[in-house]
Amino acid sequence: MLVRNLFEPYEIEYKELDECPVGSHRNTFFELVYIVKGLGTHCVEKNKFEYDPGTLFLLLPQHVHSFQVSERTSFLFIRFNDIYLKAQKVKSQHSNLGEWIQKLEYILESNYHLPGCVLHNRNDKPLVAALIDGVIREYVNQQEMHREVVQQIVNTIITIVARNIRIIGAANLPAESDHSAEIIRYIHEQIPFPEKLKAGVIAGHFNISPAIYTNISENTPAKVCSNTSPATGSGSSRPGSATAPCG
Repeated sequence: MLVRNLFEPYEIEYKELDECPVGSHRNTFFELVYIVKGLGTHCVEKNKFEYDPGTLFLLLPQHVHSFQVSERTSFLFIRFNDIYLKAQKVKSQHSNLGEWIQKLEYILESNYHLPGCVLHNRNDKPLVAALIDGVIREYVNQQEMHREVVQQIVNTIITIVARNIRIIGAANLPAESDHSAEIIRYIHEQIPFPEKLKAGVIAGHFNISPAIYTNISENTPAKVCSNTSPATGSGSSRPGSATAPCG
């Protein structure tokens, strides 16, 4: 099977295709695929998803996928890897961007993500459409500093995708109590920061007593709360993460 690599931190490609020139393949990086116009089917692993204008797919590293084009389709591909995400980090007491990027890396690799259209927040769809239009204009016109402009827009799109993954995750989380869903999401996002996973810190963050937090954690699936310990508060490391002319 074809395996595609990315030799730059990020890459933008805009194509209009009547058919996908390659079959099923894997990528070693993240890929956002936006459907500007056209109809067809996106095959991911053993799943098939119909697409139309405004559909945005997020492909994780090692996803097996392909496209079946039913009507001439305009694709915008945004490809990026861990190197790109890490390059956005800054260490400054006046900025929380570095911490935000670490959270973003975990969110993108979250098991809550499903391979269909990632835009579940209705308000985000027109916003993403406008941002995509901006990327295409910069890509086509190649004006001065277009790469810097595109990079800022790409970061915004990635952030919106992360927000939608959080929405998907919240919808799929158990609701044993008024706090449990938010606590579970907090734990997932704070895994890179062990000091924030202590039971007392978590309880303080949600303004609840340690006893209430302990009761919630005892009634939450172990795979979610196994990263924290009431005694030590130690966290586990973030799991390791996992394109093509037509994706």
